[in-house]
Amino acid sequence: MIAPEVFTFPDPKRLARAAAETVVEVLRAALDARGRADVVLTGGSTPAALYELLAGDYAHALDWTKLDVFFSDERHVAHDHRDSNARMARETLLDGLVPPERVHPFPTGSAPDADARAYDRALREHFGDEPAFDLVLLGMGADGHVASLFPGAPTLDEAARWAVAAEAPPEMPVRDRLSLTYPVLNAGRVTLFLVTGEAKRDAVAAVFRDPDRSPPAERVTARDRLLWYLDEAAAGAVR
Repeated sequence: MIAPEVFTFPDPKRLARAAAETVVEVLRAALDARGRADVVLTGGSTPAALYELLAGDYAHALDWTKLDVFFSDERHVAHDHRDSNARMARETLLDGLVPPERVHPFPTGSAPDADARAYDRALREHFGDEPAFDLVLLGMGADGHVASLFPGAPTLDEAARWAVAAEAPPEMPVRDRLSLTYPVLNAGRVTLFLVTGEAKRDAVAAVFRDPDRSPPAERVTARDRLLWYLDEAAAGAVR
């Protein structure tokens, strides 16, 4: 596996600024090379701050109309639901920048497994036999989960399907989930984790300092670069 590159920032605001610079750099390189770019977005409060920054200060930094946008995971709710990752991304970044036909949210109108299979088909129609993203943005939960791949779940071992139905732990408000699997999450040329807050410190330590624990996020890799952007509260002793 490719070695992760870990960067620590004093606070979430400066982390978001650095992440925005990286996102623009990676996507601009893809656009220069191929005239288009494929990206995976993730949900959560830390990415939302990044998306707002991109839509503001960096709106003219690249041609957003040439991006195809996919999602790492989704809560199985309507696209206009307050808990929808797709809604958050539209409202903070995509609306007015990326054409709607180039935004590919998980479908959520049928049973979870049927919707996951539909997203699997959409990914294969887009990529063919092998997924290849220019940029994959990810977060990590306090339990070490990535996308909606949770510790101990059977979906962690899925090697054939590209998208699956998943179930979050009972304490989470929306348990029915849809998620990309490792064959897709690991298909990024550049993968960028955004992790902030003291609640994530133990999970960060498990990823980098505890060989006896293997949280789901630890199993994510990349083709060219695997970047972890942490604020000081999340990083703890990891530098």
